Amino acid sequence: MREWANWAAVAAFVVATCGADSCEIPALEDSEGRLSVTANVAGTWTGSDFTLACQPSGTVEFPPSTFTLTLTQGSVTPSGISVSGTLSATDPTVGTAAGTVDGTLSGSTLTFAVDVTITPPGGGTPSCAFSLSGTGVTTGNSMTITLSGNVTSGTCCGGVGGSISGTATATR
Repeated sequence: MREWANWAAVAAFVVATCGADSCEIPALEDSEGRLSVTANVAGTWTGSDFTLACQPSGTVEFPPSTFTLTLTQGSVTPSGISVSGTLSATDPTVGTAAGTVDGTLSGSTLTFAVDVTITPPGGGTPSCAFSLSGTGVTTGNSMTITLSGNVTSGTCCGGVGGSISGTATATR
């Protein structure tokens, strides 16, 4: 009876995700044949203490009072569920960071790319932009985020071609 309930849950997941039409869905069993349904990352995630390591200039901290990651889950693809959204953070000394997120959720891991622009306090010309890739590993309502990438414009982290990496934790 328990196995029947598991497969009923899978059927409900497929119909809710794909509708009545057929579609490809990510693997619903782990390597040992147990039911494995992809996590849900949709919603607003917030965090603080976003630490970035810049090369060649060394470790710096982007200490926004909070950063917000707003995500929407989309269609099912052969590699997982598509995810898109926005990233925003504000700090009175650094400025405002804003970016767009595109990725794929498979199991409890979100693999994504984000393009971020930092605008100095009070507005004006963006002082820095970077293109990052990363992962977000979810456990319930917590996500551990790891990022890395390169400066695409501006003077932060040694200017164009400088590398950047960082970590953060977000909750919803």
